[in-house]
Amino acid sequence: MLSFLRGLFPEIPASAGMLVVPCSTLDIAQRDTVRTVGLVVDAHLDANKLYQTLSMLIERKFPRVGARLAYRNRVYEFHIPRVFDSETPPVAFTAEEYREPYLASCGARPDVLGLLNRTDSEPIFCQFPALKMYLVSKTCPASTDEFISTKTPMLHVHVSVFDDLTLIGVTASEMMFDAPGLSTLLHAWTRVLSGDDIDDIPGMAWDLAPFNAFLGPSYLRCIRGRGYGSDRVAEYPMNMWKGSVYDPLIELCQDRMRRQKRAREVSQLVRIPKTFIEDRRLEVIEELKRKGFNEIVSSSDVLMAWWIKTSYRLRRPNDPTVLYLHMAADLRPKAIFAGGSPLAQPFINNASSTVCVPSLMHEILATSLGELALGIRRTISAYDADLPASEELRWRNTHPMIRLEYCQWWNESAVQTSWSGLSGLDFSGAGRQGEKTSTQGRVRFVFTDIVMAEEGEFLRGSGAILMEDANAVWMSQVKWREEWEELRRSGLFKFV
Repeated sequence: MLSFLRGLFPEIPASAGMLVVPCSTLDIAQRDTVRTVGLVVDAHLDANKLYQTLSMLIERKFPRVGARLAYRNRVYEFHIPRVFDSETPPVAFTAEEYREPYLASCGARPDVLGLLNRTDSEPIFCQFPALKMYLVSKTCPASTDEFISTKTPMLHVHVSVFDDLTLIGVTASEMMFDAPGLSTLLHAWTRVLSGDDIDDIPGMAWDLAPFNAFLGPSYLRCIRGRGYGSDRVAEYPMNMWKGSVYDPLIELCQDRMRRQKRAREVSQLVRIPKTFIEDRRLEVIEELKRKGFNEIVSSSDVLMAWWIKTSYRLRRPNDPTVLYLHMAADLRPKAIFAGGSPLAQPFINNASSTVCVPSLMHEILATSLGELALGIRRTISAYDADLPASEELRWRNTHPMIRLEYCQWWNESAVQTSWSGLSGLDFSGAGRQGEKTSTQGRVRFVFTDIVMAEEGEFLRGSGAILMEDANAVWMSQVKWREEWEELRRSGLFKFV
């Protein structure tokens, strides 16, 4: 009987000339997101040299980066060409030359580097510079489904070269990279540009699959603050009506509500002076000493605590909403892999989870900055000590297609990541005529922009540390348009 049913739905064979690697459950979890990372380099770079070195690096050291994404036999897969050539390139690379200085168009382009010259002593909020046209080509897919249907390389790089600076846009479905993974690739790229022997650069085996080892039953009953005790996990709050005559109406209402909420989401840049962060850290240390706490909190703990208290300070004092603060946690250095050790070789695919700190909104308002920072530090330390990640990975491998929501629909989440590992990347090896200087050719600014599928997580509350310069830390944060307006009208914050 089963063989008869299988005959009705024969398996689709893999394309000829392709090596096949199934996507891990951590990759599948990112299927709704396409991300662009923008790098502003303060030099005129040779686009051809950028392409040649990146192509060579992918072919020889990171062949999985050159994969095509496929959905075959109900499984997401990376299809890696056995041979890269002009018909099957390792990267979709496009470039545009502007034979003029970046600001030659009389202010028509946003003064990106001018932001770095600000000397504000207090945090400021400002609009994101409109740079997408310089970072993303017109042929770049805008969704994971488009990557699959077009059979294009999963990595798209678009370079806009001006006389005095270069903008590099790196776009991919987030099924390919997380922040540490992309950082690994880009650092290796700059090493090739700098003249390092490519044989000395650690690479990643095409078939490396470290998460396949997390098999067997998992007794995990709670992930990210939600109970997942059975296979019947609802992707949507109204899943109980699935398959009923009300299905079309429910889906129509859900789609409309999602579109309306997405339209309200607005990103802002946040600049926090380092002196401001250090002053807050010293105040926190003194506060904790007075209260008898001996633990040490880091600047990043204080920064995150400050942001949470700042961005939600206008909420009602009796607000019963639970805020689930999620901070990205890189699993690579955790002792959960073969032999109870960290991951031994570079890995560019997704290998991150989140550390979750749930708090009632009114408790956040009433808690001091020091105690909130200490709570964040204790949660991170407990995660590192207990390593619940291995249990979560076993659960994910058992339920690869279930969407793990960051919180219940009636509460709120704040998902925070970091792209600071891209600060200061040195692209001077691709300078004009191969010239290399100590002052130019470095990444001066980092931007990220994502396109989220309609059925994906909402971006409200999400954010990232983008980079830091000599004087400040830069963050991106997403809130509803009316929430930003309420903060602006309060007069408590400086908007520029």
